[in-house]
Amino acid sequence: MKRTSLRRKTWMRSRRRTPRRATRVRNAAYMAWIRTQDCAAEGLSDCFGDIEADHAGRRGYGQKSDDTTCIPLCLRHHEQRGAFSGPFRYWTQDHMRRWLSATVQWFNHAYAQIPGGTP
Repeated sequence: MKRTSLRRKTWMRSRRRTPRRATRVRNAAYMAWIRTQDCAAEGLSDCFGDIEADHAGRRGYGQKSDDTTCIPLCLRHHEQRGAFSGPFRYWTQDHMRRWLSATVQWFNHAYAQIPGGTP
């Protein structure tokens, strides 16, 4: 004798157990352009290392943010921003968020001025 009805089992199979991931906007041309730019934090302290694309936008667990929210940072500033050390040591979360937002908007606007550039 069955303990659960067939209807209950069908409902369990159709239910999605894990949430769907949001689709990530990718733009290879924008990423290549970002890597050719100077460090966005070069006025804060001395730069060192190659330019890396820092994903500065919001992201979930195990996910990267969109490519259009990247900013160019040298190796030193990229590590310091992640650890809140160096020139970023005394910044609050709100100050960091405002600086990143303004920097992302500036680079998106600069890229849009290039013929054929749409971030």
